[in-house]
Amino acid sequence: MIHKEKLKVTLIISSLSSGGAERVMSMLANHWSQDKYDITLITLASVDLDFYHLSNKVRRIPLDLMKPSKSSFHAVIAVFSRLKAIRSAIKNSEANIVISFVDRTNILTILSSRWLNVPVIVSERTDPRHHKIGLIWNFFRKLLYKYSDALIVQTMAVKEWANNELPGVNAFSLPNPVEIPDSDIVGNHELMEGKVIVSVGRLGFEKGHDVLLRAFKLCHQKDMNWRLVIFGDGPEKPALESYIKEHNLSDFVYLPGRILNPNEILPLAKIFVLPSRYEGFPNALLEAMASGLPVISTNCDSGPSEIISNGNDGMLVPVDDAQALANILLKLMASPSDRKRLGSAALHTVQRYEIGNVIKMWESVIYEVLDNNTVNNL
Repeated sequence: MIHKEKLKVTLIISSLSSGGAERVMSMLANHWSQDKYDITLITLASVDLDFYHLSNKVRRIPLDLMKPSKSSFHAVIAVFSRLKAIRSAIKNSEANIVISFVDRTNILTILSSRWLNVPVIVSERTDPRHHKIGLIWNFFRKLLYKYSDALIVQTMAVKEWANNELPGVNAFSLPNPVEIPDSDIVGNHELMEGKVIVSVGRLGFEKGHDVLLRAFKLCHQKDMNWRLVIFGDGPEKPALESYIKEHNLSDFVYLPGRILNPNEILPLAKIFVLPSRYEGFPNALLEAMASGLPVISTNCDSGPSEIISNGNDGMLVPVDDAQALANILLKLMASPSDRKRLGSAALHTVQRYEIGNVIKMWESVIYEVLDNNTVNNL
């Protein structure tokens, strides 16, 4: 059978720019390429957008198809060009199985691979109940996902959505992996010295950093010894910067941009906050817990409540509630013992998401798909 041999696995994603989906795909590619599988990674974008490092054992195919269209007509032509290029790349990779990440790329991958006799696994990397992709793309998702051999989602709540909204889909819930950092490898960053609250994530509305700023302002009025550092970039950065300036927080709140290796920086902080309005399965939260940080997260859809046991290994607060977040922050800011207790418990909890354990979950789905394909082709 195929999976007794060295599998040829082809991974497809729009780009390897900074983001949760891109980070997870690069992690899978790097681990699988270490003498286990032959890995080909295809991106629709060029390598110019790459943020994450790939092992030199990964065969990299950048299709450079992400140029903006001049009109609706050119947009339609571009879709057909992408389908043709993806199909050709899949054929050239001689894949035994294809794995695609993110909604629109999943749709293109399913269409491109039709009648190639290659099983396809697609994966949603955020919460589709909140993340809108447009009526046309949503129509094609409902129409075409049933032609995939498996759909990977990140939480049981989204799996339930898939079972209800996507008839005929074979859905599995697999969490994101996390690499437990070596406690001896800690970087340095001048902004992380002293009493620091940290957050990591795209500066978009869905991540709720505006709520975190309002909560920090309330905390700052009672304790001026703490600073807030938010790593990331995105469309909300100008609005966040305006708020910081307007409320005279420039000496206490910093937005230094994206960070490649959060594991080297997170242990330098005292508290981690995830203020999201919704999530897929928050990588940054897992990384903070793996660094032994006490974590505060909104109880948003979806992910945090499947990771955190409230009050035991982290704290959950309502979405969009700056006052509730400020109350918990103030409590932890004033209590080193609570910070230590929560951080220790978080480190214990996150072990189940260690990359080796999650890789085994992925491989279980891969082999099930391959076995089903073998039976169906007899």
